[in-house]
Amino acid sequence: MALAARDKMTVPALLAAALEPRIGTTYLARHLVSWRSVTELEDYSCPLASLAPNALGTTDLPEIARAIAPRAVIVAGAVDAAGRLLPRGGAPYADYREQPAWDFAALSRL
Repeated sequence: MALAARDKMTVPALLAAALEPRIGTTYLARHLVSWRSVTELEDYSCPLASLAPNALGTTDLPEIARAIAPRAVIVAGAVDAAGRLLPRGGAPYADYREQPAWDFAALSRL
């Protein structure tokens, strides 16, 4: 089973993949880079669906993605809490594409 999400639903999709081992590959477009990025801004634009109370004291989104391994997590265009796209060097994901668009070739392999 594969899971693909864009924008507002990428964090819930990542959490679902972490909880459901039948999800083999997760493709996230315009994914919030980390919960820590929300704490670093006074004015953030990420949706409330991307936040989990008290989670940052235990883990952050990149750690959750790494914990899913060896199942694949593909991130296309990670964004900070203000919605700004991050370059490859600023995104802590192993399979990262700078373009935030759906990659239909990658999606067809899910």
